[in-house]
Amino acid sequence: MTVSLGYFQKYDDAVNSEIIDLNEVSVIRRMSGGGTIVTDANQIIFCTVLKKNEDWRGLIKRVCECIIAALEDFGINASYKAVNDVEVNGRKISGSGQIIRNGNLAVQSTLLLKQPDVSVLKNNKRKGDGLISMYDLLGYVPDVSTIKQSIFNAVSDKFDEEMYESKFSAEEKVEIERLVKTKYSLDSYTFKW
Repeated sequence: MTVSLGYFQKYDDAVNSEIIDLNEVSVIRRMSGGGTIVTDANQIIFCTVLKKNEDWRGLIKRVCECIIAALEDFGINASYKAVNDVEVNGRKISGSGQIIRNGNLAVQSTLLLKQPDVSVLKNNKRKGDGLISMYDLLGYVPDVSTIKQSIFNAVSDKFDEEMYESKFSAEEKVEIERLVKTKYSLDSYTFKW
């Protein structure tokens, strides 16, 4: 299990450090904003990178609409909640954080397959009945590759772009390793606020 702090989140305000320490939970700080989330294998996390235009909030809504369309493939009727959430019956099934860099908008989205353990979070709106998952709605988790394909298809359709899978180049892998070692794995980055 990993706790992912939104870029501007304060660690002490967001997590129960005693529970984190007792359970050896990893803590990271992501580049995008948004609230603190708990991530594990029961979620699909993906990033959609788009050219930023004047209506960047509209782009975020369109990404959320892709998630709604993908959920429809499984008989789940979801709706958009501004500015970056997808809900079913008023409960959050997906949320997104954003970052704008170099004229691009990256929308990092999480789709709940099963409920995460939110006991590590403090004063969080996600506790109790605030979240819902595909498992809660269907009684099972559909094949993950089928869910991913539905998201992939919805993004292709909504943005009228051909989607393709690619892997990191050797140079990109070296740069990723460098950034992890020199920035993202450092306590000075993770616990800076």
